[in-house]
Amino acid sequence: MNHYTVTVKIPENTPETSPVVEEVEVEGAVLTRLGVLIPPGHCGLARLALAYGIRQIYPTLKGDWLRGDDETVEAVLNWRLPETPCRLRLIGWNEDEVYPHMFIVRLEVAESLEEAFPAYALAKTLQALSAALMAEYGVRV
Repeated sequence: MNHYTVTVKIPENTPETSPVVEEVEVEGAVLTRLGVLIPPGHCGLARLALAYGIRQIYPTLKGDWLRGDDETVEAVLNWRLPETPCRLRLIGWNEDEVYPHMFIVRLEVAESLEEAFPAYALAKTLQALSAALMAEYGVRV
């Protein structure tokens, strides 16, 4: 697994129409997990989303935003990366008129489908075993 940590700093009065965008380049096959630390003081005023190009990955509904106060949000994504390396975007805005805010984002990326989905590796092994038995003994499994 590859792990990435990005701090997204959002100044006060950053409108949704002109958000802060931080890019992170990840390598691997599957974006398996997302963790976001929302420090105390946000009061739900700062917002964040994870995207690839124009596609919003998290929250999954376009137009939804992650927000909170003094909490850690964790999500299992299992989102297959369309390319490697892959450039993801963290998009944030802040309606707080007085204070800037930040999010600490952790991404976990599996290097292969087998690493992300152990059942996938088992299925490939069983297919190979079945093919070997068929070739050697004419037996279907």
